[in-house]
Amino acid sequence: SIDSDKKTYFNRVSSMDLVNPLMIGFGISEKKSLETAFHYAAGGIIGTSFIRNLENPEKPLNENIALFIRKLI
Repeated sequence: SIDSDKKTYFNRVSSMDLVNPLMIGFGISEKKSLETAFHYAAGGIIGTSFIRNLENPEKPLNENIALFIRKLI
């Protein structure tokens, strides 16, 4: 999850008025954390959580991906 320390950090980085859009790439694993990322940045990068989801041997790869995406929207 995205705790208060991370939110403080996101606010600090956002206040720097950087040229490139801010993307958050840690702590994103479900809809709530992705929505929080959108609150503080232009987007979220989902890495580890996505890879772990792909490793489910009980379902075909395309089903794993579709289920994961549905959990985020």
